[in-house]
Amino acid sequence: MKKILLTGLALLFLLTSCSSPGQSGAPTAARLATATAAPTAAPSATILPTPTDLPRPPVTVSYYPLRLEYRVTSDWASLEFREPARVLAVRQVELSCAGLPCSPETKIGYSTARVEVNRPFSQVKKEPEVLVILDLAVSPEGVDAPFDLISKHGAYGGSGLRILYNQQDDWAVLKEINHFWVDSSNADTSAAKFSVDMVALAQNSAAQEVAIGASRPEKLALAFYYPWFPDYGWSDDTAMSDKPLIEISSDDMDSVDWQIAQAQSAGVDGFVMSYNSSWADSRTQILMRAAEKRNFKFCFLLETLDSGGPPWPPDLLGEWLVRAYRKFAPSPAYLKLDGKPVLFVYASTAHSLETWDALFTSLREQGVDFVYIATGYDIQNLTVFDGIFDYSIFSYEDLPGAYLSTSRAIRNYSIFEAAPAGKNKLWVATVSPGFNSTPYGENLHPFAFDRGQGEYYLKTIDAALRSDPDWIVITSWNEYGENTHIEPSQRDGELFLNLTREFISKWKSASP
Repeated sequence: MKKILLTGLALLFLLTSCSSPGQSGAPTAARLATATAAPTAAPSATILPTPTDLPRPPVTVSYYPLRLEYRVTSDWASLEFREPARVLAVRQVELSCAGLPCSPETKIGYSTARVEVNRPFSQVKKEPEVLVILDLAVSPEGVDAPFDLISKHGAYGGSGLRILYNQQDDWAVLKEINHFWVDSSNADTSAAKFSVDMVALAQNSAAQEVAIGASRPEKLALAFYYPWFPDYGWSDDTAMSDKPLIEISSDDMDSVDWQIAQAQSAGVDGFVMSYNSSWADSRTQILMRAAEKRNFKFCFLLETLDSGGPPWPPDLLGEWLVRAYRKFAPSPAYLKLDGKPVLFVYASTAHSLETWDALFTSLREQGVDFVYIATGYDIQNLTVFDGIFDYSIFSYEDLPGAYLSTSRAIRNYSIFEAAPAGKNKLWVATVSPGFNSTPYGENLHPFAFDRGQGEYYLKTIDAALRSDPDWIVITSWNEYGENTHIEPSQRDGELFLNLTREFISKWKSASP
């Protein structure tokens, strides 16, 4: 996103007095009509994937409980489950460092596919050992086959693991693994494979059954939306490689109405608008009025980073959320789930889960309560947030695998809850047509994903549809600086809008 580079969105508005040569920022009726009739790009030869018609979660789930006691003495370590499909759910039981609460510098993450521990090397002497205890729910299918693990860690210290199973309301050791050693031939990771014989699990314990909630929200397709044009992109000298069919102005009702009409024509249900400080309020008012007029939805993507740099203080974020809740959440166009307004939180890892929990608690005491959706596929987020998504998906080597394991963990998350038949957490999968941020600087990112004729877009769509998401979010509607836009444009015509229309139609028509 542009926030990765900008030195401050407030500075952008110093440029508002500028205009592109020969045109004003606001579209005339004639220009809107011309744009609507613009030629459509040639359709892609790539066949659009069909959504996988996965069944909804069963009322009753069978599983074997396992407990992992993972000890780490290195500055980083990871434990990868070679067959993550066998892990239905994961829950943290304990995290401690040398017998005490860990410092904020010590980070852990886990999913049904892996566990990770990361901390500065300076913390190793202060906190010699990190202990993470996790409960796993393992599918009864395949317990007669070994459970394979890949253990890795840094060039100092190591890691050890005890795997326990439940036997007559107690925990018995199934396998103990010692990896407190460094492989001199591969000191950087010391990667080692370990195999756990599961025979004793099946012979000495019984599978448990639990009823979990099966309710699902209405399928929604949303798109990230940026209200900073023309202040950035066509009123200044930024070398954008593409532009919309009309010279969009985010503070012009006709422009925004045209954008919403285009999005609705492709089946997009709403925009997730970038939001921070008070600068966006006037443009939110325009988006809100246009959305109300067309029965379109909108909600916010809370910007947690100051121009892509340090995080905004929690107190300031709280002030923004109070204002946003009171000014905009009452609108019938604001996206709500079970009556509560929805909020996506960008780069939620900028603050600890403890910090977010304290902030959300404080807001609730003020009568402010959102459905909070965290960034990243770390299942630990669900201890505080109501769902998870990711904005940038370009760093995932195995996007389909990440989506499937995340979906599975969310669907079965309530296995460990005291009232498992309660409300489910949200799984929001992301799709994107590509990425290239060179308009923001030649060396801003070391990677680029070619938009081509939609091949990359279709790959991300295929990964999302196979994971049976609750909602799908598109990165993005109009982020031209990073070339993630699907809005009809001068270079691509309506190619990506047409692909969007087709996949949304197939996804929504699939049986629930």
